[in-house]
Amino acid sequence: MRKTRKHTAETDPGTAEPGTPDPRQCEAAVLLPDMDLMLQDPETGAEVSVTVREFRFMDGLNVQARARGLIEDLAALLGEPEGMTPARVAEVLGTHADLWADICAISTGRETGWIAALREPWAGMLTMAVWQVNTDFFTARLLGQHLGRETMSAYWASLSSSAFLPAQDMDAPTS
Repeated sequence: MRKTRKHTAETDPGTAEPGTPDPRQCEAAVLLPDMDLMLQDPETGAEVSVTVREFRFMDGLNVQARARGLIEDLAALLGEPEGMTPARVAEVLGTHADLWADICAISTGRETGWIAALREPWAGMLTMAVWQVNTDFFTARLLGQHLGRETMSAYWASLSSSAFLPAQDMDAPTS
């Protein structure tokens, strides 16, 4: 399902010892968690490699502008007693099927029609990969929507405080 790109001294002369992973590639994998999948081409039936990319800046802006209703519907699941179950997420994605196909197309660079024609289990694999690779994008927007962050300053403050500040014990004495 997933191909990994292992860079070692044999494939990258910049690495000191044979068999040692290239630290530059490890850092890049964290920053850009792209994933390669082997899917069945819906037109030819042949196995093809598809790279699922994390949204780049302009992609993210495009998806965010178009996906407001999808994000709102997914965020509503957070308030339900059963939460975001795979079945409920699938229902919401089905409600926004054309948009989800467009989002998958943006993430893969494939045509929307090609994405829409995928059969199971490949369509499910692609959906999970797009969600996983772009999890930071979706999580930030879902939490912002769920928590009612209506201003940019409150939204960015919540992101930066949770990312950079240690958790504080609210019951601990201050002095």
